[in-house]
Amino acid sequence: MATLSNASATDKRTEDEKAIETLLGKATVTYYAGEHQKTLALLENITAIAPDIYEAWYNKGVILGNLDRHDEAIEAFDHAIKSKPDVYETWYQKGIVLCKLNRHAEALGALDQAVNINPNDYKAWYNIGASLDNLGRPKEAVKAYDKSTRLKLSNNSAENSSD
Repeated sequence: MATLSNASATDKRTEDEKAIETLLGKATVTYYAGEHQKTLALLENITAIAPDIYEAWYNKGVILGNLDRHDEAIEAFDHAIKSKPDVYETWYQKGIVLCKLNRHAEALGALDQAVNINPNDYKAWYNIGASLDNLGRPKEAVKAYDKSTRLKLSNNSAENSSD
């Protein structure tokens, strides 16, 4: 383990890795400062320099979604998925953006991927229900809503029992 007092510790990252990490840090700071355009510019720089950085693409998708640039957000999430296909949050966020665009069949596909990775997330099941409802599949929607409710109740019970 490297500690600050370890005189023999060395940073083995390349200069590019250090630069990218610095830019990701700056993007995080500007995001939480509410400077979304600056955040987007930083993330675009990262993806131009290193097009395989999952975090940059995922965060770019989040920012673009916040800016109501939904089609671009989907493209960013698709890049993130290519890099790391088994990350729940990416599929979930893509599904939410597709819902906002009323592309419910595609949203259902993304949300199904999300629950394949994390079957216990009540928010994903709720949005599956909403997509099914919007697709005119009310019986399936009710089942998804019921599952969402059961999961939320069990999550609340688990949280309350740990107090």
